[in-house]
Amino acid sequence: MDAEARYDEVLTEALERRYIAERAVTRPQLLTSIEDVSNVVKNATLISSLTYSLSHWRLPSSVYWARMVDAQRCRIEDMQAWEDEGERQLYLREHVSRLIEWEHAYEQSHGPKQPPTQLYFSRLKGVVEHYAADQVVVVQGGTRVRSLQGELIKANQCLPMPLEDDNQAWFGRGGPTLTVADAIGLNLPHALEAQCGTWRDWILGMTVVLADGTIAKSGSRAVKNVAGFDAHKLFVGARSTLGIIVQVTLKTFPLASLPMHEGVSVLPIPMKFKDRSMRRKCLWIQRTRRSDFSAALVAARSALLESDVASSTLWAEIPKDKELPRFAGDHVIRSGCGEMNLQITDPTLARLMQRAKAIFDPTNKLNPGELGVV
Repeated sequence: MDAEARYDEVLTEALERRYIAERAVTRPQLLTSIEDVSNVVKNATLISSLTYSLSHWRLPSSVYWARMVDAQRCRIEDMQAWEDEGERQLYLREHVSRLIEWEHAYEQSHGPKQPPTQLYFSRLKGVVEHYAADQVVVVQGGTRVRSLQGELIKANQCLPMPLEDDNQAWFGRGGPTLTVADAIGLNLPHALEAQCGTWRDWILGMTVVLADGTIAKSGSRAVKNVAGFDAHKLFVGARSTLGIIVQVTLKTFPLASLPMHEGVSVLPIPMKFKDRSMRRKCLWIQRTRRSDFSAALVAARSALLESDVASSTLWAEIPKDKELPRFAGDHVIRSGCGEMNLQITDPTLARLMQRAKAIFDPTNKLNPGELGVV
């Protein structure tokens, strides 16, 4: 079959929504409560819960490719409503070509080839309670970090990371467009970590749905609480492979006391806002020991986008087939680089993750392949 015939076949299939079973994503109703999440997870055999906005950071597992194929088909279908015929045909060809590429990647991927159930949290969002006097907020997992910050600012509080109007930190904002659940699962570095800590330090309590549908709670509203273990900290950076985060209790920070950071923004700010493709760059985020940071900055040279001296963290644009020098004890997260996005090389850490997965999700139902080692 030639390329033109293949294009026509894929376009027709996408428009008619004729899903082949192994390429489809099982679509439940929109989730409106924690109980809904529990029921869907309990009855599903495979779960994909990470949102599309996180796709640039994910590892390319079979569940990932199934989600991408499904999203691309929906996008092609939506284009039929475009009024500009020339623009529609131009973008259709681009997106169908991408769909063909992603379908091939799915066929070549490893892991389960059954349709995953995609969880949609667009209605499971919003602030549940805000105890302003105690500087504590309870929020649904589907809430965007940006929206949560907006609500907190009304009470002169915030989450202690660079705000969106901070023109000295663009890449070091910690993912304001992500949902709270995805931001916790990804745990991206931000430019105020040295002064204010990370999600692990702000989370007081968490409600998660486990692989068998159990609704589990950990922690409390109390800032100082010595009852039991902080089991919820295991879910920070776990990319939703241990449980589905549905509600979080967070410690907030006085807006007036938000410290200045030592970030250095290399690119001109106006350029960042004009170039929307900047969000799709192949990012290299590296944190080193303080003694190695100067050498890391020199190695990055012209690829450097931003740096934070206080936490010894740099953000750079590195092609997916290239790497910067590594240093003993450093940590690297990448985006847009497929299997290179996350490399866990420490055998002790790999064993810890495998053990946690065996305890929380023994059937490997939740987002399999997202950590690379489980």
